Amino acid sequence: MELRDWIWESGIPEPKNWWNKLASQWKTLANYFTHRVTTALSEGVNKVIKSLKRQCYGFRNMEYFRLKILQRCGFLNSPTRVLSAGVSARRTVRSSSYGA
Repeated sequence: MELRDWIWESGIPEPKNWWNKLASQWKTLANYFTHRVTTALSEGVNKVIKSLKRQCYGFRNMEYFRLKILQRCGFLNSPTRVLSAGVSARRTVRSSSYGA
């Protein structure tokens, strides 16, 4: 017996809703296993930006805000890492050392 048949014969609405959602999103799910690409990185960066916007209300300098985003996302911490825009990260901002 197929899973779909079992779900429909059960008469329980929750598994039916689950199956309908799975069936409507099946191409998206199968596409992940074909190409192994997700939006996790961009979603994470967007979350960092939103969090910084809340914390840094009133920044007047957009360049400083951009540098804070890059720092929080880890792009300014390693001199060998290359940014997505193709700019080398060798121009790092040195943070003050704690305890010195």
